[in-house]
Amino acid sequence: MASLSLGAFKHLQPTAMSMPDIGIVVFTAGCVSIHLEPAEAEQLAAELRRAAQQLRGESQDVAA
Repeated sequence: MASLSLGAFKHLQPTAMSMPDIGIVVFTAGCVSIHLEPAEAEQLAAELRRAAQQLRGESQDVAA
Protein backbone atom coordinates (compact mmCIF):
# COMPACT_ATOMS: atom_id res chain seq x y z
CA MET A 1 0.00 0.00 0.00
CA ALA A 2 1.23 3.51 -0.81
CA SER A 3 2.29 5.82 1.98
CA LEU A 4 2.58 9.61 1.90
CA SER A 5 4.93 11.97 3.73
CA LEU A 6 4.17 15.71 3.56
CA GLY A 7 6.34 18.72 4.32
CA ALA A 8 6.58 22.41 3.43
CA PHE A 9 8.21 23.10 0.07
CA LYS A 10 8.87 25.91 -2.37
CA HIS A 11 9.87 24.05 -5.52
CA LEU A 12 8.58 20.83 -7.01
CA GLN A 13 11.30 18.83 -8.72
CA PRO A 14 9.80 15.38 -9.20
CA THR A 15 12.12 12.38 -9.10
CA ALA A 16 11.61 8.65 -8.85
CA MET A 17 14.00 5.97 -7.69
CA SER A 18 13.80 2.30 -6.89
CA MET A 19 14.84 0.84 -3.56
CA PRO A 20 15.29 -2.84 -4.44
CA ASP A 21 16.56 -3.76 -0.97
CA ILE A 22 13.08 -3.06 0.46
CA GLY A 23 11.07 -3.56 -2.75
CA ILE A 24 9.58 -0.09 -3.19
CA VAL A 25 9.66 2.83 -5.60
CA VAL A 26 9.99 6.30 -4.07
CA PHE A 27 8.43 9.25 -5.91
CA THR A 28 9.58 12.61 -4.53
CA ALA A 29 8.31 16.09 -5.37
CA GLY A 30 9.83 18.78 -3.17
CA CYS A 31 9.46 17.56 0.41
CA VAL A 32 6.69 15.11 -0.47
CA SER A 33 7.71 11.46 -0.73
CA ILE A 34 5.36 8.71 -1.84
CA HIS A 35 6.51 5.14 -1.24
CA LEU A 36 4.90 2.73 -3.70
CA GLU A 37 4.91 -0.98 -4.29
CA PRO A 38 6.02 -1.82 -7.86
CA ALA A 39 2.46 -2.43 -9.12
CA GLU A 40 1.29 0.88 -7.64
CA ALA A 41 4.19 2.70 -9.30
CA GLU A 42 3.30 1.18 -12.67
CA GLN A 43 -0.36 2.16 -12.23
CA LEU A 44 0.58 5.73 -11.28
CA ALA A 45 2.92 5.99 -14.27
CA ALA A 46 0.14 4.84 -16.61
CA GLU A 47 -2.34 7.31 -15.11
CA LEU A 48 0.16 10.18 -15.38
CA ARG A 49 0.88 9.24 -19.00
CA ARG A 50 -2.86 9.17 -19.86
CA ALA A 51 -3.45 12.53 -18.16
CA ALA A 52 -0.53 14.15 -20.01
CA GLN A 53 -1.72 12.72 -23.34
CA GLN A 54 -5.23 14.01 -22.65
CA LEU A 55 -3.89 17.51 -21.95
CA ARG A 56 -1.77 17.45 -25.10
CA GLY A 57 -4.81 16.37 -27.11
CA GLU A 58 -6.97 19.14 -25.61
CA SER A 59 -4.23 21.71 -26.25
CA GLN A 60 -4.03 20.64 -29.89
CA ASP A 61 -7.83 20.85 -30.25
CA VAL A 62 -7.84 24.41 -28.89
CA ALA A 63 -4.99 25.43 -31.23
CA ALA A 64 -6.79 24.04 -34.29
